[in-house]
Amino acid sequence: MGLFADVSALYDPLSVAATLSLAWLLSNVVELIRLPGLIGEVLAGFLLGPFILNACSETIRSGLTTAGNIGVMLMVFEGGLSMNSEVLRQVGVRAFVLAFTGTLLPVVTGWLLMWVLGFPLLESVACGTALSSTAIAFTLRLMQDVRMLPTPTGQLITAAAMIDDVLSLVVLAMLQGLQDPSNINAWAILRPLVMSLGIFILALVYRIGLMKLLLVVCPRSSFLTNKLRISATGNFLVCMMFISLVGWTLFAAAIHSTPLLGTFMAGLAFNSFPKSGQFWETHMATFVTWCGRLFFTATVGMAVPLDALVEKSAILYGLLLTLAAILGKFLSGLWGGKLRPFSDYWRLTVIVGTAMVGRGELGFVLASESLKSGLVENQSYSATVWALVLATILGPIMFRLSLKLKPDLIPPIEPEASQEENSGAADASGFVDLQARQPETKLAVEAPAGVAAAVGIQEQAQSPG
Repeated sequence: MGLFADVSALYDPLSVAATLSLAWLLSNVVELIRLPGLIGEVLAGFLLGPFILNACSETIRSGLTTAGNIGVMLMVFEGGLSMNSEVLRQVGVRAFVLAFTGTLLPVVTGWLLMWVLGFPLLESVACGTALSSTAIAFTLRLMQDVRMLPTPTGQLITAAAMIDDVLSLVVLAMLQGLQDPSNINAWAILRPLVMSLGIFILALVYRIGLMKLLLVVCPRSSFLTNKLRISATGNFLVCMMFISLVGWTLFAAAIHSTPLLGTFMAGLAFNSFPKSGQFWETHMATFVTWCGRLFFTATVGMAVPLDALVEKSAILYGLLLTLAAILGKFLSGLWGGKLRPFSDYWRLTVIVGTAMVGRGELGFVLASESLKSGLVENQSYSATVWALVLATILGPIMFRLSLKLKPDLIPPIEPEASQEENSGAADASGFVDLQARQPETKLAVEAPAGVAAAVGIQEQAQSPG
């Protein structure tokens, strides 16, 4: 008797293989037509889910969903790891105002629309909250595609996307605190906000302490040299990242903030350490990519109820909610440029507003969390998914068309530089590039001057003998 003597034993591993294969295939097909790959991954889950092909057993779906939940934690951690305080200081108040209005307006427009359509107040606000985030990974990819990431406008848009990720997570935490109608009071509303601010402050303190700890653990004389190999340093840092990720996630949940905010802040704690982003990429790129695919495929796609999704009312509400989502983000572009000259101001308003329209992974996370928490029902969840998918498709198209208003924003294509030049000039914007999945491990670091001096990073050319 062999392992698969019973043919039925093949069903579960084959269904997992089919899920992964179809998610990869549709993701790449969708990217060929210049749309975000996550659309194909959601479609794969929808096709293989219980409402159409029912290709996976309930046990396998549960396992894939768990893997997807791990994926979303890793993606949110990467969002924090890609955040850069230097860039935030450069764009200053304008980025915060852009992020604040970009978070508030979709919540307000979504809430008003769903409330007018007859949905309960809390459910309406939850739908608007799911539409409030312009996900950082999505925005980074959008800016990179048009070579705008190092430009002032690209930095402004990316920084605003980072901030409104955080604000959206705080709003979700506040909504989850209002789930028990019998226990609604001022503290129930404000506690998630207060605790989230507390997490932010504590994470900044932790970041300083972490840097000092790493400087002690990695001696100056041996850091990144033969005595302490690059691979050993990477392994150590990634282990520290995982410990921080789990610890801050559990801590945020324990004090009644949203766990994903703790995850985000754990990533933020490491983003100023030299090469931490590249170490993470080298060790985790494939794992994060596939777990992220499983989030969109299993956690989102397989959870979309077919009967509710294809209902005329859900489609209609989804289309209306899409208009509300686009309007809310587009209006935030009013903060995208200086008033004079006005001809430039309105062009920048359109460009920044359309850049903020595209949603991404965090919108689906917020919708999924709201469904699991009981904040929304199937019909409003389906309408929200329609709006997220359509906004994610339309956003990049609108942004590319808007760039024709001011084509000089797009930097010219520079001649290819040598590997050494690329290594030294990389990351000019201050962002860790978490979209380019390159296995390069050569460490020519453009680190913050103080940190580089402290840890003694040196490029030493070694010759035999």
